Amino acid sequence: MLRRVVGLLVLVAGSSFAAPRDFSLTWTTQSLDTGHRDLEVWATPRIARVDPHQVLLDTRFGLTAGLTRWLETQLTVDLGFDSGLATQTIDGRVSSVWHFTPLKGQRDAVGLGGVARVSLGVDVLALEARLTLDKAVGRVLFAANASVSREWFWSGRSGVDTRAEESVAVRFAITPTTTFGAEGYLKSGFTHGAYQGSGLYFGPALSFQFTSVWLTVGMVAQVGADKAAADRGNGEPLTLRDNERFVGRLVLGTHLP
Repeated sequence: MLRRVVGLLVLVAGSSFAAPRDFSLTWTTQSLDTGHRDLEVWATPRIARVDPHQVLLDTRFGLTAGLTRWLETQLTVDLGFDSGLATQTIDGRVSSVWHFTPLKGQRDAVGLGGVARVSLGVDVLALEARLTLDKAVGRVLFAANASVSREWFWSGRSGVDTRAEESVAVRFAITPTTTFGAEGYLKSGFTHGAYQGSGLYFGPALSFQFTSVWLTVGMVAQVGADKAAADRGNGEPLTLRDNERFVGRLVLGTHLP
């Protein structure tokens, strides 16, 4: 009996923790093994935005494939549904995402990686570069990201074209298939180099791994802000030109044969 218990504990301790996405907003160096594939669906509601854009729902449908031990790629179709007081619009894009993980954070080692994304829409080209850093200490995983993205518009479209994000996250593996943690991130926006403000966010994140399906969900709320000079003193301390009060994300994936 004792041998069975010890064997079970060893098996559990050696199992991989949780879902391929440990956090809802922060990337880690965890990636698919060579030849493995996932079908993923993302939903990111952005709630209580500046008028007239009240709610923005970003959705993503993608196929992820592990090319090598340290490289996975994702081809996605991204649809954004912008619902305002007087208008409703849909923004469609096709994206190619490359996730590099030359140093994976396993067995207390420091993980280092990066993400590159190219998106093309009807009237926009977007590029993003992200640096990922993580470190696992037993059942606890620490992660940090820094990213910058740039958009080029045509057909008369205008708006925030450059964004910088920094995030930190920590999660604890409750079981080999369930984790709970928290994320915080800072997002800043610029238009033609002019500062548009920054929003600071914080909230919880959960992940679950089932037999062939995994789920990651999180929600952050704006807890602080720094506004552009033209917006200071307007009586709205948490309302910014390019940010929202709440951001949620649900990522549902299934392993393909």
